[in-house]
Amino acid sequence: MKIKLILVALNLLFTFASCSDRRTVIGVSQCSNDTWRQKVNREIKIGQYKYKNVDVSFCSADNNAKRQVQQIDSLVESNVDLLIVAPSDASTVAPAVERAYKKGIPVILFDRKIDSDSYTAYVGADNVEIGRVMARFIAEKLHGKGRVLEIAGLEGSTPVEGTS
Repeated sequence: MKIKLILVALNLLFTFASCSDRRTVIGVSQCSNDTWRQKVNREIKIGQYKYKNVDVSFCSADNNAKRQVQQIDSLVESNVDLLIVAPSDASTVAPAVERAYKKGIPVILFDRKIDSDSYTAYVGADNVEIGRVMARFIAEKLHGKGRVLEIAGLEGSTPVEGTS
């Protein structure tokens, strides 16, 4: 569902960009280079092929928030028209996203949020609610017995907020 939402948004952007001879540049800053992120990048690239005047620049921070900050700043310096960010860390990456947003660059946060409201849109899930639903389901199936092991993601990323 999330991938469909971002593709719809990108399709609209591509459509508006195709009305002009000016090149539109989209910067994509991924927190990692796992299979999921590669799939997202492929989907964006497929959308790009429909429009001759749209360029997409991809970078991956490989789970290094400081590297992602540098990459975001570099994309901003290169004058991207749109920035899509899957933040590796909610607090470390926030200032770089805020700088882009304050420069008037639309910022779409994808899959994860930051510790700031300075972004244009968020496409993702409510991870806390998903956890609650899963906990209720597991509790019902186990009838109050058994052991549950929680496996969390990287500390500092918004999908693991509130876990302990």
